[in-house]
Amino acid sequence: MSKIILSLSILFVWIILISAQMPGLYSSNAYEHVTAVAQLTDQTGLAIFALENKANNARLATITELTNETILVGIAGFMNRRTDDSLQAAARLRLALQDSIVIARIPDATLVTDCSLTWRAYSPGGDVRGENIVFTIQRGSRILARTVWSTVFPYKLPISTRFMPAIGHVSAAMGQLFRQPEFTQQDLLKLTRSQIPEVREGAIDNLVDQAILAKIALEAQDSTPQNPLEVPWKALEYNACRAAFAKLTNHAFIAKIALEDKDSFIREHAVLKLEDQTLLTKIAVEDKDGDVRDAATMHLATLRAGGH
Repeated sequence: MSKIILSLSILFVWIILISAQMPGLYSSNAYEHVTAVAQLTDQTGLAIFALENKANNARLATITELTNETILVGIAGFMNRRTDDSLQAAARLRLALQDSIVIARIPDATLVTDCSLTWRAYSPGGDVRGENIVFTIQRGSRILARTVWSTVFPYKLPISTRFMPAIGHVSAAMGQLFRQPEFTQQDLLKLTRSQIPEVREGAIDNLVDQAILAKIALEAQDSTPQNPLEVPWKALEYNACRAAFAKLTNHAFIAKIALEDKDSFIREHAVLKLEDQTLLTKIAVEDKDGDVRDAATMHLATLRAGGH
């Protein structure tokens, strides 16, 4: 029953969200809207305010006050990829700050958003509005992470366009956050299990421990998530494995991956980093994947010819 309620809650939030995705995201009384956010404490009221309001600055400011995980997950969008939607990005940042590891390390971190209107004149066509959005994670006056999104105006005006949203990603902001000295390498390993793609990318970006990177590259999970924030999807696991492998320089770990990794793509690229000709000969004969065998054969020939 609880799973049904969760699903219906997320569906309800998405219906409101879709209905709110209309042009004219900045209203004439936007300042009053943002001020009103500070007076709202009820989570349901905040969610309705965020999703029904057409002023994007007010909507984003409201997201920063949300703490209800079910509502935030519903707003955050599908977690099988990064998002370039500002409302979804704000929800993902809020969810990240509520992660138990983040709370343990920086319990009073807050998300602050700032929006400003911009525009470009087209002839013919008239003015098209855009926006600049600043996402800031801070602890008191200390800025922990910041990323800026801006509208990218095209050379030619798209037909019937009067507003173009800012676009960007928050992976870099997550990377800045996890670069703070409060986070350990073991913390980052655990954060790579987050379902939020930007959290995973930010965590891997800050991993330097070769043993941990090898562990991630070798261990893909096949489990199906039981709830939206519990277990990463398999596709995201492979993305994490590949990102971790790209940072590996330890030859012993690379050799182990070339022999044992489940992902033939990673094995193939591991082979190209090997210099042990005996091991390359073994892989060229025994690997079950033809592309990996071919890569080993060609790399072996290059090494024997004195290449690098």
